Amino acid sequence: MEDVPKMPKSDHDLLVKTFSEGLLYSVTKFDTISLTISSGALVLTLSFIKDIIPLKDSVGRWQLYASIWFFAAGILGAYVGHLLSMHYYTKYLNFTVEHQYHKLEKNALVHYWNCATAFAIVLGMVMLVLFCVQNLKQ
Repeated sequence: MEDVPKMPKSDHDLLVKTFSEGLLYSVTKFDTISLTISSGALVLTLSFIKDIIPLKDSVGRWQLYASIWFFAAGILGAYVGHLLSMHYYTKYLNFTVEHQYHKLEKNALVHYWNCATAFAIVLGMVMLVLFCVQNLKQ
């Protein structure tokens, strides 16, 4: 078995605490924000279609459908991002608890996944705004 260098207990405890706090923060914050924005935008979309301009009278419906798809992708992306983040924080926490610091590596997957999720939400908002503006001009 490979001789793994030991870390001072105070540094080890700090690292465990940092990964634990990161896990908790990651699990709650990004997902909450992504789901809130996407869900709220979908509700706004449905209200707009129901109360302001009926779907049959609207123009540029492809923008509406695109926004719904992007918001749905944002909701799904937030869920998958949550699972990915939880997986990697748990993995890194276990490595730290087992003093396997050499296995701690930078992982960009969660970062890029969250960026893609945010991008989908922004595209959904842009499509929804374009749809609303186009239909309010009528």
